[in-house]
Amino acid sequence: MCIDRVTLEDLINACKFLHLVCEAEPDKRYPRTWYYVYGRIRVRYDGSKNSLLRELAKAIRILRSRGIK
Repeated sequence: MCIDRVTLEDLINACKFLHLVCEAEPDKRYPRTWYYVYGRIRVRYDGSKNSLLRELAKAIRILRSRGIK
């Protein structure tokens, strides 16, 4: 599954939709590109990272189709 231009807000809304505990860190940056502010989230999830990413992608698609941003 591929989703174009995922924002931190999209990820937070998807976590809420899936009833996952998450913590947003909007000021985090990747050291190589310190001038871009992407942010990150920390998610408490018992499954694998791959299954988490698939579930988040499905949730973002559902929320975007409903017009929720």
